[in-house]
Amino acid sequence: KRAKHLNATEIAELVSGYQAGTDMKDLAVQFQVNRTTVAAQLKHLGVPLRNQPLSQHDVAAATAWYTQGWPLAKIGQRLGRNPTTVWRALKKAGVRLRDAHGRDRF
Repeated sequence: KRAKHLNATEIAELVSGYQAGTDMKDLAVQFQVNRTTVAAQLKHLGVPLRNQPLSQHDVAAATAWYTQGWPLAKIGQRLGRNPTTVWRALKKAGVRLRDAHGRDRF
């Protein structure tokens, strides 16, 4: 089976669809390519990918802001990420997290 190559119009539609919120699996089905092909095209074009782990630099910044008392929502907004993504990254990094009322969790 030969790999399908996307033309310029299809690539533009793929990017537009991804930026509109369509996930990579659905785009892969729509354009009859592998999901990794979709990801590679988006990366090649510099399109920021959703649901990617935070970089070490971002985790360090988030940790600093969190220990200064910033709420997860504000950190997420600053990093352009979902607060849950930030929470997971901080938890994985071993940061002691606060509960919804700002109290340390034990």
